[in-house]
Amino acid sequence: MTNLDHFSGGVPAKVIFEMNVEELSKVIELSSSDESAHKKALEVCFIGLISYFEAFMKDHFASIINICPELLNDLKKNGQDTMINSADLLLLEHNHINRVGFLIAEKYDLGTANKINSVYMALLKVSPFSKSEKHKFDSLLNDRNLIVHHGGIYSLSYSQQNHQKEDVANNMFMHSLAIDVDFFGEALVNISKLVEKTVLATHKKLSDYIDENKIYLTEERQKALDALVWRL
Repeated sequence: MTNLDHFSGGVPAKVIFEMNVEELSKVIELSSSDESAHKKALEVCFIGLISYFEAFMKDHFASIINICPELLNDLKKNGQDTMINSADLLLLEHNHINRVGFLIAEKYDLGTANKINSVYMALLKVSPFSKSEKHKFDSLLNDRNLIVHHGGIYSLSYSQQNHQKEDVANNMFMHSLAIDVDFFGEALVNISKLVEKTVLATHKKLSDYIDENKIYLTEERQKALDALVWRL
């Protein structure tokens, strides 16, 4: 087993996220010469941005457990489900203990800021979202869900969630959310900051946890710990 086997796809979650973001930026740039295609590219890439962020949160969570399975004791103690189907271990072939995080992560819904904070707090006493960051992300989720489930056309539930926006209520069922370059750019900056913040905070907490509990790391596990903060 190598240090990269601790990561989904053999690549640290942060690096995968950065690679995906780079590709999204290329898609937007390539579409810029066609106004209609550019608008649609921004919309689709916004959906992708939120999806890649959700994937990051789950994959990063899994990698932390793979690097330090001892954290499962804390996760269980803090009320989180750590049960897995023993037959599923056969799918991991060798080194089950260093890949069990993949099975644990599959059990959790990390689709909202509250759920992400709850699980990361139980694991490492880390809250990826502050109160203001949670509010911004919840708004982005509402926007993403409106596009995915309603084609972007203002719905009743979206209007109720955005009651402070008069233009939304007045154009319900008729007009749609517009994703422009500025909107996407701001969302990208905010999401990227959350990724960076989460990686740095969890890396420090995990390193401290390992030191405080005198946990022995093999060379591969130590290299995987270091790889958490790799940059593209």
